[in-house]
Amino acid sequence: MQQTGCWPPLGRTCEPRLTNPRLPCACRGWTRRLPLDRARWPFCHIGGMQDRYAGDVGDFMKLGLLRALVHGSGLALGVNWYLAPDESHNADGKHIAYLSPTSRFHKALRACDTELMTSLSAVVATGRSVAALEASGTLPSGSTTYATQVGEHPHARATWHHGALERLAGCNLVFADPDNGIRRTPAGAKTVKYALLDELADYTTRGQSLVVYHHADRTPGGVSVQVAKRLGELHARTGIEPLGAVIARRGSTRFFFVLPANSHRAALEDALANYQRTWSQHVDWAPFDSEGARRVRQVFG
Repeated sequence: MQQTGCWPPLGRTCEPRLTNPRLPCACRGWTRRLPLDRARWPFCHIGGMQDRYAGDVGDFMKLGLLRALVHGSGLALGVNWYLAPDESHNADGKHIAYLSPTSRFHKALRACDTELMTSLSAVVATGRSVAALEASGTLPSGSTTYATQVGEHPHARATWHHGALERLAGCNLVFADPDNGIRRTPAGAKTVKYALLDELADYTTRGQSLVVYHHADRTPGGVSVQVAKRLGELHARTGIEPLGAVIARRGSTRFFFVLPANSHRAALEDALANYQRTWSQHVDWAPFDSEGARRVRQVFG
């Protein structure tokens, strides 16, 4: 596997990503092959929530979004970390170079949420863990969290999920933060790294809005196809028409799918509009297109 970087279109630069070098890049520019060099590209992080990820650039992007949504909507936030066992055998979890004033994007990111940058710097300096993150004040005041490890076997998973539903029952807005993203069925390896569509539907059924993390993968067609496909899957399973996806481009490309309850739709639309004005240098917005999702299903399944 090689790492590819975008040939900057129209003067825009984006970070490299692990992908098929024959596919178009995430920002629709051309691609060129680059060696995998984590020293040169310090922002990459593949995965959602493990203790060793706490405080990395992925956390800055996700927490910045959640803080903006809660501030703009007034909704009570619940966070299901979808906590997975730490995988100390790989090199993920180090990506904190953005905290350094010498980093390329430090100043621009800090301007988006200075308080968040300061708090995450303290988490990294004093010990990285989900517990430290929760205690740091980075989540909006009054947030409820569920930090139990995902069960690996079907019965354990069902028990874990029931506990999450109970814990987050009083929240208006639930953020699901699996390591890799969403999956339609529990079939396949490393299920603990995914949020299952049936689990997510249990939140929307009782009137809660959702924000769901998904890491960009090597699906043929690139980012636009991935976003349309996953939004279509969420729409089909939950019956909720998504607002769309925030595409975060600091670090490896990641998506945050936003599914509003009917009573929260207008408030979340306004909050997202304000968020985009502040964070536009670092994120893109992909609104849900039901016809586009249908076409993607026909071509890609």
